[in-house]
Amino acid sequence: MAQQGDTDAQVLLGYQYLSNASESKSNMEQAKYWMQKAAEQGDVDAQGVLGTLYYSEKNYTKALPWLKNACDQDNQQACIILGKIPKPQ
Repeated sequence: MAQQGDTDAQVLLGYQYLSNASESKSNMEQAKYWMQKAAEQGDVDAQGVLGTLYYSEKNYTKALPWLKNACDQDNQQACIILGKIPKPQ
């Protein structure tokens, strides 16, 4: 179902890979892949998770648009993380 574009299935698959991310870098990449698929279709939770994953990697350029979009849709966790991104000098 995830491959057919079902966002709920994509998010679920993303979380499954994320729960095993410490086992391999491949799992983290797969988690981001599936979260991005759902995020691109407008899934607010996936946008927040994807932004948070990029934030945790200190990839603020990639984190910012996902977190901003999720925050604009009232995802409070995304708003909190968005406020922690360092401002450019």
